[in-house]
Amino acid sequence: MGLAGGNQLSVGISTASTSEDGRSTNAILTKKGYTKLVAAAPALVATVWSLVIDCFSPTELSQLHKAAQRLVERLGAHDEASRQRT
Repeated sequence: MGLAGGNQLSVGISTASTSEDGRSTNAILTKKGYTKLVAAAPALVATVWSLVIDCFSPTELSQLHKAAQRLVERLGAHDEASRQRT
């Protein structure tokens, strides 16, 4: 089954066309999908934590946080400048 307008997939996602010409599609989480996501979240968070966070010391995590903040600020400024040009 393709992701064409109005389909509901067994994984808990429905789809809807977002434009009149059908060139884009939104994936929409259904109640069933949300329930599955909530149920899977603790295991997902634990896996990400063990693979990503646990390999850093507290000092390294602080440095990573500062670097990520700078990136977010820079990307936000770039996004704002892009919107002003259009």
